[in-house]
Amino acid sequence: MGIIGDTPQYPVVDRAPTVATVVANFNATDYRDWACLTAASLPVGYMSGALSGPSVRVPAMVTGGIIGGLGGLMWAMQSSSGRLMGFLPNEAETKRAR
Repeated sequence: MGIIGDTPQYPVVDRAPTVATVVANFNATDYRDWACLTAASLPVGYMSGALSGPSVRVPAMVTGGIIGGLGGLMWAMQSSSGRLMGFLPNEAETKRAR
């Protein structure tokens, strides 16, 4: 486990959350960020594939969607774990933990 040099500015709900805890803590904003990043990466992949030729457009779009989906998932997990560890505002998580 890594060392975090910052001091949490909000109440700590879980000092070392597991992946299951982080995913279970997703809120609507996390799902929105994940979906928007995935949706935005699809046309970028399509357009970058169109530069290479017509046969590459759809595979590039799929690849861009996968990369964007994974990036969105990591962003959502970072936000969720930040709230659990007290580095981001976490009023809802604090109320749920009580």
